[in-house]
Amino acid sequence: MIKTKEITIIEKGYLEDLNKIKETIKYNQAKAMVVVNSAMIMTYYEIGTIINQRKVWGANILKI
Repeated sequence: MIKTKEITIIEKGYLEDLNKIKETIKYNQAKAMVVVNSAMIMTYYEIGTIINQRKVWGANILKI
């Protein structure tokens, strides 16, 4: 019986630690997604700015 109680205590501590690890991973994944999304938005903005400076690219093809 003593061995069973020791195993239960070890398992309880293990599961608590495992849950903490999972929470830490999920939290930091969410933070990483925010950073990546911000970087992608800035990339698209910069691409749009470059394209907008060259509005004449399509002017010769589409004459209105």
